Amino acid sequence: MSVYQSKDGRWVCGYPKGRDPERQGTTVKYFGRGPEAKREAEKSNLSLGLGSKIVQQESPLFIELANSYLTAREHIMAKSSYENLCIKMEGVIFPELGQEMAHRLTPDRLDQYVSTRARMVKRTTVHQELTYIRAVLRWAVSRRLLFSNPMEGFELPKRDDSRIQPPTKAEFDAILAKAVPHMKRAMWN
Repeated sequence: MSVYQSKDGRWVCGYPKGRDPERQGTTVKYFGRGPEAKREAEKSNLSLGLGSKIVQQESPLFIELANSYLTAREHIMAKSSYENLCIKMEGVIFPELGQEMAHRLTPDRLDQYVSTRARMVKRTTVHQELTYIRAVLRWAVSRRLLFSNPMEGFELPKRDDSRIQPPTKAEFDAILAKAVPHMKRAMWN
């Protein structure tokens, strides 16, 4: 029938019941993980006279994983942090990446995301968005919803935080001259 990869990463050869003379009551044979296991599964498939069809295992959409992540994190995160995460996901990340299958969020795809977003916002903002995406993917791997993190090894863009300089003496005096009385007290403390 087919060779496919299970969610836990093992290669599997699936076949009709009774096809394997050594294992009459079974319909699948499991192999290990990695390229050698894949070759063994393909060889087993061919030895059973089943051709060489390989089924690509699909992964959930990123939006599905992210919504599960948000549900799991709702009562763990500080309320303001959780709300900011939801706003960022719904307003920016979901429109761009939500309908992508999670396993397709590879470094190449994320480079496209960075390129698009960096034209609109600072790299620090893009860096934060990618941190959220990475958190969702890592969580999905820890919950065994994904076999591996497609973002693993992806280098986040460098932050471009700018240091806010305090006002000069002349700027401070100008602000103080226009400030209301209660603000003057705060500025002098």
